[in-house]
Amino acid sequence: MQLKASLAALALSAMAGSAVAVDYDIGNLSTLTSFSDGSTTFAAGEAISDNWFFSIGPLPADFSGLVSSVYTQATGLIEDFAVTLAGPEGYLASWTPFTSGGVSGFQWAAGVDTLWAGDYTLTVTGTARGVTTYSVDFTAAPIPEPETYALMLAGLGVVGYIARRRRNG
Repeated sequence: MQLKASLAALALSAMAGSAVAVDYDIGNLSTLTSFSDGSTTFAAGEAISDNWFFSIGPLPADFSGLVSSVYTQATGLIEDFAVTLAGPEGYLASWTPFTSGGVSGFQWAAGVDTLWAGDYTLTVTGTARGVTTYSVDFTAAPIPEPETYALMLAGLGVVGYIARRRRNG
């Protein structure tokens, strides 16, 4: 009787799939301005729980990110695909995943926002339905400080003043 229970438990654990959690440290995205990479390969049934760590700073940045996966009938898609971005002072954004229909297609989740200086974690979760991978693409463009705009406007004012003096003088 105990052998049957042990075999049943073993069979259940084999069907549950394993969990894969990988942490990726990108560094300061503000100095890189863009970043692209792919995940590890996941076997069918594996639970995906990856964290992509990056920072923004010292200035805020206009951030855009894309997490995508191409699937076929042979590879399968990522079930319960979810992407969240967490940051300083309780910042939390969930990206809505989209999946094209049919036996092959494209899964993706994207987000665009202004991110303040600080540390961020992008988390990708789901379950691989076949042997699959996904990719991430991030860009961050620093937002100039008000002093930069003030200096630019002062320079334009000086150019306008000189042009007016030449025309009148």
